[in-house]
Amino acid sequence: TVNWRLVDERGSAREGRAALSGDTAGFELPPLTPGYHHLTVTLGDRTAQAWIISAPQRCWRPRAYADEGASDWGLAAQLYGLRSDDNLGIGTYADAGHAAHDAGLRGASFLGLSPVHALFSADRTKISPYSPSSRLFLDTLFIAPRSLPGFAGSRAEALLLEMAPRVEAIRDAALVDHQGVWDVLSPVLRALWDESDAKRGADAGFTAFRAEGGEDLQSHATFEALSEHFKGQGAQWLGDWPEAYRRAGTEAVVAFAEEHRDAVSYHAWLQYLADRQLADASARALATGMRIGLYRDLAVGADRGGSEIWSHPERFADRVSIGAPPDLLAPKGQDWGLPAFDPLEMERDGLAAFRALVRANMRHAGAIRIDHAFQLARLFLIPLGGGAKDGAYVAMPFEPMIAVLRLESHRNKCLVIAEDLGTAPQGFSDALMQAGILSYRILAFEREQDGRFKAPDAYPRDALTAITTHDLPTFVGWWRGVDTDTRQSLGLYDAERAEAERTERVTERRRLS
Repeated sequence: TVNWRLVDERGSAREGRAALSGDTAGFELPPLTPGYHHLTVTLGDRTAQAWIISAPQRCWRPRAYADEGASDWGLAAQLYGLRSDDNLGIGTYADAGHAAHDAGLRGASFLGLSPVHALFSADRTKISPYSPSSRLFLDTLFIAPRSLPGFAGSRAEALLLEMAPRVEAIRDAALVDHQGVWDVLSPVLRALWDESDAKRGADAGFTAFRAEGGEDLQSHATFEALSEHFKGQGAQWLGDWPEAYRRAGTEAVVAFAEEHRDAVSYHAWLQYLADRQLADASARALATGMRIGLYRDLAVGADRGGSEIWSHPERFADRVSIGAPPDLLAPKGQDWGLPAFDPLEMERDGLAAFRALVRANMRHAGAIRIDHAFQLARLFLIPLGGGAKDGAYVAMPFEPMIAVLRLESHRNKCLVIAEDLGTAPQGFSDALMQAGILSYRILAFEREQDGRFKAPDAYPRDALTAITTHDLPTFVGWWRGVDTDTRQSLGLYDAERAEAERTERVTERRRLS
């Protein structure tokens, strides 16, 4: 006889006993509500534990997609590239709302955004949204100060007016000046914080946001405060910090957070502002009748020197980074320098990190695109200091991760799209289709056997189709052959291969004309 105990997310427990006899090696549990359940089984003096994910069979989709031939169109925007009369030289969450509103009025069903993951506020030279400090939180560089409550008539408004010449110079620059924008925005936000109800503990919305964010928000805000503190001492990188501060939860870190409560609260408040403005952008999109609204992008990993890994280093595999083996796009392979989730730890804690990650990125979104979706089945891991030739594939808990996506998709009413470009594991595409996850198809790669571009009706029905992506040349750049020239200049192509590609490009342009 085995004894079992099942505990759901709310802490409600059910218990029972089951008799095992003969060839019977299992027993039935009672029906489970959708969610995450922790099972403990005891047989004599032996105990075993497991997580059970009860989820719908398929991810959520808008009802209209049940109709044969239903389709939608939308726009994609690199948020940092948006321009408006109000921004400081970089796009903002308010700009995303305006862009979505305008697109929605013209019939678009979504506005896709580049990742809005939190970067490094103490080091604005780290600008890649695909190598963030944390994917659990938002980048505060996209906050629109003029849209904030209490800004009008404040010291912050006066300070921004004083910096008008600097703002105009930043706005006129040919390239986005992340550091320059932050040098203007940061003192403005601090001035607003000093006058805010939140600082005095009188902002109920902020208080509720901190409670909801819990330990993860506290850790991220503490990391941000520590980063500023040690930057002032010349320790820009996490590896240069004193050993006692290199991970969350140590006595030194707890003492720092207590001693610098105002700084920690300030950084938590910045997350609150960013979250509110992203929520407003989502509301503006949906108010136009958009079926999806905002479509967010989830990066495959986070910087090993950022808050996500600092907060929970035990969740990540040590001394390896995510990459890709050699292929036609990257003949020498790729090393992205990003740590990977430890698959054994994921199974031990019921995929807690992945669950939190998916929930955070479905927030205020009607769709989510999972970058390098093969991460759900396997990751190509490269030893630190090695090259792509030294890498190997490591299996991930595929079915449980898919179950998390199915469950959270329904809870958040969020469509799931998998960026499945490249060499797919066997059965991967079929599994995604069965789970109701959309494929991702790019114009340049969709060809017939004779090289002709596929006609629209040849694309799979369950797919998001795009002209290009963030890591491919723009359509104009492709048309002009800028990608070929760049690869040759970097030594990725020799002269013979470059010339062959230029010749082929002439044919490709003719096929699209």
